[in-house]
Amino acid sequence: MVSKVEILLTEHIVNLKIKEAFVKLKKLILLKGYSIIKEDSPSNLTFEQGSIWGISPRTAKKIVTFDLQELTSDTSITFSSKLAPKWKNLTVGGYAASLFLAFLSLWITLDLENSILAENHSFWSWIATYANTINFTALQSFSNLSKLLFFFIILVLLVESVIVIYSYFKINIIAEETLNQFG
Repeated sequence: MVSKVEILLTEHIVNLKIKEAFVKLKKLILLKGYSIIKEDSPSNLTFEQGSIWGISPRTAKKIVTFDLQELTSDTSITFSSKLAPKWKNLTVGGYAASLFLAFLSLWITLDLENSILAENHSFWSWIATYANTINFTALQSFSNLSKLLFFFIILVLLVESVIVIYSYFKINIIAEETLNQFG
């Protein structure tokens, strides 16, 4: 079975023997400061680039693999890139925490608004209660604040989703730049 990543491989032909191409590619990767995590000379070179805190295709932590194949007098170099598991785990964890906070804010908002309408104590009305008396003006302020927080978190999640999708589809940018500098 062919995976989606394998279908998207890009080929670059260089006018060098495979060993020369491998050495030149490795030197270029090391000069850029990328961390080589696996090498199978002269046919495969894998490196990590980016940060788990990166938010663009250029800065997101990724794993790039170059496969070299000897042709008659040239070398074919193909590459694939994927987001690093650490980056994906941090992103998923961030989504989970954000969703938890968003729904907690929504729950607080709905509970406080019901308390205001019923003019009675609720689970979260203690926020604006003093001497067993509810300050409904303060309760309304807390309700508005938690509603604002809910919408802000949802907006941040939508922006983060766009960033993740963009990063996923442009993840090959570093590999392409490396091969373009290869010559």
